[in-house]
Amino acid sequence: MTTAMETQRPLVNLDNLGSGVTKKLPEAICKFIDAAQTATGRSSFYNTKEEQDKAMQDIHRDLFVLDRGLYSLCLLLPGLLDQTKRHGLGMLLDNPPVGTESSLVDPTVESRIIAKLSNTLPPQRLLKMFEQFRRERVNNSRTKRLILRSILCSENFGDFWAIKYRYKLRRALEHAWSKRVTSILRSILGKRFTKNKTSLTGKEGAILRDKILRFVHPGRDLLVLECVAFILGHEEELSLPLLKAYVEAKKDFTKAKGIPLSNLMYLRGRFHLDKVTKAQVYELAKGQMTETEKSLTHKSTKKEGVEVSFDPEKIEATKLYIYLYEMAETLTKDARKKIDAALKRKGEEAARKLLATHKNVGVVLDLSQSMMGSETQKLRPLATSLACIDMLEASVRMRDGTLSLEVTGVGSRKADLPIPCGDTSLAEALVTVLKKKPEIVYVLSDGYENAPAGRFAEVINALRKMGNETPIVQIVPVLAAESKGVRHLSDKILALPLNKPEALATSMLKNVLMTDLRTGLLGIVETAAKQLSGPKTPALEVKNG
Repeated sequence: MTTAMETQRPLVNLDNLGSGVTKKLPEAICKFIDAAQTATGRSSFYNTKEEQDKAMQDIHRDLFVLDRGLYSLCLLLPGLLDQTKRHGLGMLLDNPPVGTESSLVDPTVESRIIAKLSNTLPPQRLLKMFEQFRRERVNNSRTKRLILRSILCSENFGDFWAIKYRYKLRRALEHAWSKRVTSILRSILGKRFTKNKTSLTGKEGAILRDKILRFVHPGRDLLVLECVAFILGHEEELSLPLLKAYVEAKKDFTKAKGIPLSNLMYLRGRFHLDKVTKAQVYELAKGQMTETEKSLTHKSTKKEGVEVSFDPEKIEATKLYIYLYEMAETLTKDARKKIDAALKRKGEEAARKLLATHKNVGVVLDLSQSMMGSETQKLRPLATSLACIDMLEASVRMRDGTLSLEVTGVGSRKADLPIPCGDTSLAEALVTVLKKKPEIVYVLSDGYENAPAGRFAEVINALRKMGNETPIVQIVPVLAAESKGVRHLSDKILALPLNKPEALATSMLKNVLMTDLRTGLLGIVETAAKQLSGPKTPALEVKNG
């Protein structure tokens, strides 16, 4: 029997799921979780970008057509890649609800989910998504409102954004307004931001209020209008410090303090190529560079003789490992010590969120050539695996236990870091680990075994026949496009996707869904409710028959 709930609140109604849908849901959700944590939108060692994109599109579509409401709730699961959120927003916005379809959630919940997802995307990813909407001509009213609210309502929208993302913002706003309206707004704003100022007519003021100011928070009207004017091409009569600095820097580069690095490089190349060196650009930019920008440009800044340090505590573990591989041989002992300490603390933080009680753990690490990843995502699979091992080691330390690690495929080392090499021979490493009688074994591998193929599964089958029931979990950092999910080494073990250690709890949800669908669905709803609820927003109410 369905419990009664307050009808004025948005509802998640589990009774809306028919038996025909529920039969297909476990596999569809599990594949979605696989893709959501591993599909980066780039090529992998074994798959091209096009193959990866096609697999991701199919996986998203398969869950969406079963129940768009459940699909939207799954987009709020922890640990999802930004690529998944972008694709999910596109799916929801490009397919407006028809009103007659049955869905797990009320339409008002979907609107809240769309707003939440857009708010969690960093600006460069959000604008990339808007660019995709423009290319694919997704321009319904919901999409237009999302673009305008995400930009004009944002507290971060100001002179820094206007400079850094000027042309991307211009294209996004033009897509939301249309070329004709954008041209009208440019003309109206030109009356305020030119030397020969003229008064606006009543109609022109109404247009500004309707197209821009109604999306703006009180007190930010003038700031937003000036930023929009600059984005649309006006560079006269500016009062915001960074906008003025940007315009003045075209003649005097010393005026460019506070300007983002990418824009400084543009100004140098366009106006000061013979007068300003790259070293001068880095010196001017390092004060406002983010920690990630500092880590990504470390090699370039060092080459130019500019000292730029970053805080490793503010870089996620996977990216920190990739940085370590690239720079380990040139780091000072002190810098390496700080990075190692940061990785250890990140492992401990992730371990505290890990729902595990095992004291003695076995780990098999696949260090075959494919774990190096592709050229566009070099070292990512290996870096993810090493960060996961840090988490497992920390978890074991908390319980005064032991971790037994076996690796396969190691060809050499670089500054104490293993270098993947050769084929994948996991079976022997598994047997070695099991001799130490762990309570559980984690196998960190992309799932491609070739020395020989299938041997790992044969060993698992033999172990089970002998009565060895030690739990074995495969952790997979790469989407396998050909299987539309992660690649299993054996059908007798659980294979979990992972892009960062903190997201392992979401991966574990797969096991619940396959054994008890209703409990798994409630877990998804409860997770979504925590993200959607707030001081002024009620949590989701659940109708659970």
